Amino acid sequence: PFFTRSVLEHFLQFTDIACLLKSFLFRIAHYQPLVKCLEIIAFETKENFQSHLAWTSLTHPDDTKPIKTAIEKIKNGETSYIATESRKLCRDGKWRWFRICGKTFDFDNEGKPLRAIGTCTDISSIKEAELQLEQIQLLFNEKKRIAY
Repeated sequence: PFFTRSVLEHFLQFTDIACLLKSFLFRIAHYQPLVKCLEIIAFETKENFQSHLAWTSLTHPDDTKPIKTAIEKIKNGETSYIATESRKLCRDGKWRWFRICGKTFDFDNEGKPLRAIGTCTDISSIKEAELQLEQIQLLFNEKKRIAY
């Protein structure tokens, strides 16, 4: 095949994207490149990073409900694809935004998902730019209101 594991690992080294393979059966996830993820997110060990509960505990409280809803839809077979944006607590104590997209690709005999693959991308700079744009628009609208 054209895209071997080695090619994919080399590609991911030069991006800000982490690839994940999730096992619903064992509730663990494997990330490539794991080192990049461990550098950013506030996990102490590889084992903690692979734990669903550890990952969830670092999600901003305002963002947990939409993520849980998306995961339940996958588990219930309502959808095979999700895309969420949420904040995660990082090593430096700050919240960073991540976009997580995933698709189930392996199912049991009853149609329940066994495995999913997806990406985790740091989108903090995009969110910061969106916030700056909102502030500029508010300032512009306020000046426009005063002028008239």
